Amino acid sequence: MKKVFLNCLAMLSLFSIFAQSEANDINQSGKLNTINISQHGTPKTLKITQFGNENSSEVIQGISEEPSLDGIITQVQTGNRNNAYVLQMGGYNKTNQIQTGNQNTVKATQGFGSYYNHIEQTQNGVDNIATATFQNFSVGGIIKQNQDGEANSAEAISFGTSFISQTQDGVTNIATINSSGNLGDIRQNQTGTGNIAGIMQNGNTNTVSQIQNDVFNKADIIQNGSNHKIFQKQKGWDNTAVVSQSELSNTINQHQDGGKNTINTLQTGSFNNVTTNQISEYNSINLTQSGFTNNIDTQQIGISNTSTIIQSGDTNQISQIQDGKENLLKIEQNSGSANTISQIQTGDNNSATAKQNLGVFNVISQTQTGQKNTISTTQEGGEKNNATSVQIGEANYISQTQNEGNNNSIHAIQEDSYGHKIDQIQSGEKNSSIAQQYSGMYNVVQQTQNGSKNTLKATQYGGTNDVIKQTQIGDNNSAEALQEGRYSLLSANNTITQSQEGNGNLIFNTQEGTGNNIESNQNGELNIINSSQIGNSNSIINSQSGKGLSNTLLQSGENNSIIFNQNN
Repeated sequence: MKKVFLNCLAMLSLFSIFAQSEANDINQSGKLNTINISQHGTPKTLKITQFGNENSSEVIQGISEEPSLDGIITQVQTGNRNNAYVLQMGGYNKTNQIQTGNQNTVKATQGFGSYYNHIEQTQNGVDNIATATFQNFSVGGIIKQNQDGEANSAEAISFGTSFISQTQDGVTNIATINSSGNLGDIRQNQTGTGNIAGIMQNGNTNTVSQIQNDVFNKADIIQNGSNHKIFQKQKGWDNTAVVSQSELSNTINQHQDGGKNTINTLQTGSFNNVTTNQISEYNSINLTQSGFTNNIDTQQIGISNTSTIIQSGDTNQISQIQDGKENLLKIEQNSGSANTISQIQTGDNNSATAKQNLGVFNVISQTQTGQKNTISTTQEGGEKNNATSVQIGEANYISQTQNEGNNNSIHAIQEDSYGHKIDQIQSGEKNSSIAQQYSGMYNVVQQTQNGSKNTLKATQYGGTNDVIKQTQIGDNNSAEALQEGRYSLLSANNTITQSQEGNGNLIFNTQEGTGNNIESNQNGELNIINSSQIGNSNSIINSQSGKGLSNTLLQSGENNSIIFNQNN
């Protein structure tokens, strides 16, 4: 009914209370080793092996009121001053613990009312600690822990039927898992020195994979809900990744490679997705996402780059890429559907900020190439808004704002320039503003619209110190200004200033040359101003007020001047 095999070389101790079982196999060799065994019920197999000195092994199967059924326990220790402990209750549970080295500690607990659970722990090295626990009434779970090295610590606590696996190789690494739920899959792998990884999971059919390599990395995951997936990998030194996810069917995929990088991700809602990738040093990503079917994809390559994203609502999309040094990306997008933001920065010390609130089908796309460029775009309170900003060069600035309107569109492009500046502000419905500056230095475009169905367009080509300013207040107005260098070698120091107030007014001004100036101002309804000048140091000042007025002014040459004023 029972078999006991005992081999003691010197100064060994054995204390045992054996219940009826199929096999008990105990074997120890060395000095000052200790084995304590207490069995109740009908355990199936117990095998304990100890080789070395001052090792301690303790086994408890079952309790008085509820005997253990068909339990299987295997403990093997080789080395000195190792400690192994098993408490196994319930029925049909298995525990397998193997330690090789010195001063290692392994502990396994399977609680009251737990059935069909399996614990497997293996340690090689010195001063390692592994603890595995199935809480009371856990059924069908698996915990596997493997440690190789020195002073590593692994702890896994489970309630439910989840699969847990932890592997550590190195020195002073710490890994912890606390899981509650069914059909989960949790895996942690750490290699190196001083890494810390922690997972807390509550829910069903969740998946977590966390990998850390090299030194002093830290990763924390908190997951609540069901059907979530998290994949997190860090490589390098002193990186930090923190994830919190809740509700239903969200996915997070994060990767860091380098040093001193940080990712903080908070995701709530359902069917949302986050993908982050950081390479190099001192980069930071901070993400907050909530709602339904949202997506964030952000990538940073370089040094000291920062991305901040806040997104809420439904079916929103954000994509960000940064390559360079000390770049800044910031996005806030909430309370809308099918919004899209895409930002790309290449170079150093660039800054891009995008914000969309309370809108539907809004799109912001911003691209910067060069150094010390800044783009800031805000869209609020509208539907089907569109903003596109492109800057290539250095020290450029674009600011675009749309408020309280529908079907608005803003477009600004600056290329091969230094210090270009574009300011565009729109408030109303169906407004459109386009400003383009291609080459030159210190050019400025400033456009403001307040009303409905207004259109502004400003273009400057190949000039230096050119200025265009346009202001519209009212409905159905249109203003267009053009300064270019297609016919002259240089278009520089030209200025166009346009202002109109009323309904259905139109201004179109174009000039080419150097030192030219056009000023247009009209008030009323259905008025038209059309001015053009080519040459140098020419001036047109045009003003009209009334209804249905129209004028066309053309001049070319040098030092010409037109002052035109009409009213009705």
